[in-house]
Amino acid sequence: MSQVPRTRVAVAVAALLIGIVAVVFFLRSGTSASIGQAVTDGGFTMTVTKVEQLDRIGAESLGKTARGRFAVVHLSVKNTGTRAQAFISDSQKLLAGGAEYQADPGAAVYVDGADSKLLYEKIKPGDTIAGALVFDVPKGVRPDSIELHERASSGGAQVNLQAQ
Repeated sequence: MSQVPRTRVAVAVAALLIGIVAVVFFLRSGTSASIGQAVTDGGFTMTVTKVEQLDRIGAESLGKTARGRFAVVHLSVKNTGTRAQAFISDSQKLLAGGAEYQADPGAAVYVDGADSKLLYEKIKPGDTIAGALVFDVPKGVRPDSIELHERASSGGAQVNLQAQ
């Protein structure tokens, strides 16, 4: 076998590998940031503004007590897309202590000062809505990061929650 075909095969294999990496990166499209930095996934640009841990949220007469401890992630969501769409709390994932947690939308309605529209209202293109996501995590477990998604099947964007 001559040197030319081997070189062509090596170049073709390298190009194929680069193409696969590019496709995976494009499909993942996730970016990483810290609190206060914007991340984008699909048509949403999201910024985590604050994270707090609470044993109970809401008023004493009307609220909810955590089974463990509530991790409350305050954020703003801007629709940078071309159509109105809802920010779905069920699509968001909190990573803490090596486990993944789903949002508790029933608890989020009790967060003081949070605009509960984040939980159900469609966001028009160019508009920004602020609110909070609530996750019930075991006591003693501190949130590591949150993976924010435009929709359940999107690549997501990760925000480090340890840098506070």
